[in-house]
Amino acid sequence: MGKGYVDLTPEQRAAAAERARLLKSPSRQAEQDRIRVIGNKLGLSQLRKAETAPPTPPAPTPPRTEMRAGRPRSIAEDQINKGITILQSQDKMSVKAACQTLRNAGIEGEDGPLYRLIIKRAYAGMSK
Repeated sequence: MGKGYVDLTPEQRAAAAERARLLKSPSRQAEQDRIRVIGNKLGLSQLRKAETAPPTPPAPTPPRTEMRAGRPRSIAEDQINKGITILQSQDKMSVKAACQTLRNAGIEGEDGPLYRLIIKRAYAGMSK
């Protein structure tokens, strides 16, 4: 069994021995030494060392932000939250009065966005 020579025919064994002999011949060894010296002069040994260095891990990707479809809101998110807290701290009022209260608090916007983004949310949790 050994090294796997059982499967080879005598011709194949002879060819393998000839290839091994050619690789070990002095002329082949001299060629390899000459190539190694030329490579060292060109700085290929540093390139080879650089290739064997462990790769640096890639930079972590930033987390994905939530993408919303459609137009951006006309009222900023912090103003929406501020308006909701203002309306929830007061008694329930009409839409026109609520819009005026929000404008007095410094939250600018038309009646539609004020109602849709602030008033509707503020009164959704309140009981009648």
